[in-house]
Amino acid sequence: MKNFIYFHGYGSNGPDLNNKKVQMFINSFGYNPYWIDATKDYSPISYLESFNQVVDDNNLDLNETIFVGTSLGGYWAREFCLKSSYGFSPFIIFNPVIDPYKTLGKLHVPEKRFYMNFHEELPTSDIDLVMNHPGLVILAENDPIVSSKESKQFFEGKNQVVVLEGESDHRLLNSDLYVKIVRSFLDHLL
Repeated sequence: MKNFIYFHGYGSNGPDLNNKKVQMFINSFGYNPYWIDATKDYSPISYLESFNQVVDDNNLDLNETIFVGTSLGGYWAREFCLKSSYGFSPFIIFNPVIDPYKTLGKLHVPEKRFYMNFHEELPTSDIDLVMNHPGLVILAENDPIVSSKESKQFFEGKNQVVVLEGESDHRLLNSDLYVKIVRSFLDHLL
């Protein structure tokens, strides 16, 4: 693997490399970082257009890419891996949203409208692909936005799940701990 494609979450800095925590985290692995920018309106089409542009502009080999995301970006990192023909590119997601309509609705943001019928439009993943796909899910136990209990139930048995007890961080603030967990996951992949 040689590339990280990072899908940012709702309300984050997008591809702004001044987002020091995320930049330091990704750079600590020595991979080529690429940023998906959907800050225009956070709609599914914005994520798709940005993704296609990054892949085309950089001639990326997606079989040499790890999909990384936080929160709403975690939702997209997983969706792009599982509902596509990108082989078995692994994903690493932090406090991922499971249902964007529900989570964005809880935050009372207008962008939730983009996700009202979106799940019905997505193709269904092959259950064997989901069960055998390499993925790491890191959850903060006391995340105020994404329920770690709900997420753990959703992902357990499908992917490697790590629940950080006592953590209440929705963003990548405890990057030293995350780097150790991710490095261990990547060491087992390679």
